[in-house]
Amino acid sequence: MKIRCFCLVLLIVTCAFTTAHADTYSRQLTGWLGTYYANEYSEAPVDFGVHFSSIQSVSISWSGTVTTGYDDFLLPVRGCFQSSFMVAPNTIMANASSPWSSQSYSFPTVSFDTQSTLNANTWQFLLDGVADLRMSYVPENNGYTANDRPWGNLTSATLTVTGTVVPEPASLLPMAVGLISLATTLGRRRR
Repeated sequence: MKIRCFCLVLLIVTCAFTTAHADTYSRQLTGWLGTYYANEYSEAPVDFGVHFSSIQSVSISWSGTVTTGYDDFLLPVRGCFQSSFMVAPNTIMANASSPWSSQSYSFPTVSFDTQSTLNANTWQFLLDGVADLRMSYVPENNGYTANDRPWGNLTSATLTVTGTVVPEPASLLPMAVGLISLATTLGRRRR
């Protein structure tokens, strides 16, 4: 009877340590850094290397500068960076924006170092841990001149996902073999 109780307690403790819990996964977005002009973008897949059973939040920590352009009447045309998850050509599932550039003629460039939350109705498209990410520079309107386009320079960007990871079957297999071996050993001792 003691052996059965011990095995039951051991199984409960083992399961408690292997239950899924929310964790944070980050990826540096080095391939997306650089200078962007109005309506230019860079798009590539991001792979977190894990599968999620649920996702609580997705955010981007980024820094750089955003610079205002001008239209034909020398009125400012502001711009900002936009980070978007794409699931099909031109189908945005989630996005976030950096701060906008200034409307000031004296100081058209604004530096930023901030964290933005990506908003989505569902995170189903990211549960496999891979999604296409588009980084773009978006003008307030398209009235800018060719020589005075709004532009920005992205100097750092990190994408962070907080979610519950699906346990790997490969890591559960040794634990199961160990428990079976332990139960078998204890059962043999008893006889």
